[in-house]
Amino acid sequence: MRCAVVPEDKGQARHALPADDADLNTALAGPVGNDTRLAAVIMELTRLSDSVLRVRLKPAGPFEYRAGQFITIFRSDGLARSYSIASLPAEGVLELHVRVLVNGRMSRWLADESPIGVEVLIQGPSGECFYLGGREDQPLLLAGTGLVIAVSLGLWQGIHAGWRHGSRFDRFSTGTSLVLWSVPTFWLGLLLLMVFAAGIGPIPGIFPTRGSSSVDKPDGFAGVLDVAQHMVLTCLTLVAVVYAQYLLVMRSSVIDEVGQDYITTARAKGLRDDDVRRKHAVPNALLPTVTLVFMGSDSWSAVL
Repeated sequence: MRCAVVPEDKGQARHALPADDADLNTALAGPVGNDTRLAAVIMELTRLSDSVLRVRLKPAGPFEYRAGQFITIFRSDGLARSYSIASLPAEGVLELHVRVLVNGRMSRWLADESPIGVEVLIQGPSGECFYLGGREDQPLLLAGTGLVIAVSLGLWQGIHAGWRHGSRFDRFSTGTSLVLWSVPTFWLGLLLLMVFAAGIGPIPGIFPTRGSSSVDKPDGFAGVLDVAQHMVLTCLTLVAVVYAQYLLVMRSSVIDEVGQDYITTARAKGLRDDDVRRKHAVPNALLPTVTLVFMGSDSWSAVL
């Protein structure tokens, strides 16, 4: 997500993204800023291209920030320019990607005179747009939750649709699943965001539009609920477009088992219909669906 940017000669913020290999998620927060000025030493100047210069600063003291916020650099003569931070706090240095302009006083000074070791003053950080470090377990949590829900929903509907083949439930569940399976994932996701996150007409927005948790996520059970609330729309989208395959395979298997002789024998013995379905038909019909679950679980990484 981009922060607001203006040219350097107006003395305001310039945007630069963090490193390409950083696992980051965008987040919005309330206004943050710091008017305190802190000394920093220019440690490194590296040309990333003909027009972009990487500047690394070492603050003289503790400096808390988030990647994507911006700081203002003050030269000894009072010249000041603002640049976005392109490093992560754990790196211990401030990295800026400065665009070298023909008439840029600060950028030309950094590029032409290479003032390595020179002390400057920095002020900040400022900016409401920043990046949060991602967690490796987030895709696993989302994929695992979606897989469990999709398989459970598909199996339950497939069993009952196949057992009552031709009923209203069969026609409704099968038709609905096929429609959702045919819907493009990105379109369904955008539709859910518009209706349930942004809100439309009388429907208020009740779910967040981004991130896997709030910036100020609480601890304990409240934190679990916060993560669950952020997962609802994404998980719902994944489940809606894939559960049909489990439903259709299970339904087809149950229909095949219904006509078998052992089912007729079980019914002739006077067993209840639910017992015949649960103890005889379903166990034998599960094999194709279980195979599909384990063969298709790897594809969830591609869906994510």
